[in-house]
Amino acid sequence: NDSSYDLVCAFEVLEHLPFDDFEKCLREMMRVSKKKVIISLPHFGPVLKLNFKIPLLKETKLMVKIPIPIMHKFNGQHYWEIGKKGFPSRKILNIIKIYFNIKKHFVAFQNPYHHFFVLLKKI
Repeated sequence: NDSSYDLVCAFEVLEHLPFDDFEKCLREMMRVSKKKVIISLPHFGPVLKLNFKIPLLKETKLMVKIPIPIMHKFNGQHYWEIGKKGFPSRKILNIIKIYFNIKKHFVAFQNPYHHFFVLLKKI
């Protein structure tokens, strides 16, 4: 049913479907969600990470993804990944913005292969 679930999640799932189905999945998650959707997608690429902890000061973390646009080859699991040729972050964000307001998105410092998106249903 429409607007049935308080929260809809898809963690490391959507890349297992062909990219042509990505928008259809977003539409369906939007349809069944009352308000919030959280997804994570793999984000390919090496990172430069710096973590500063100086006594009496707040810990500071800095991370930068280093783009290396290589072609993705289907490995029996992932059809696509953010950061690979043809799937830049900008493209994924623009598609998501069609269906949702992006409350927050980030690459996890602890595991920079995971890109999280906290989404709010457009009213």
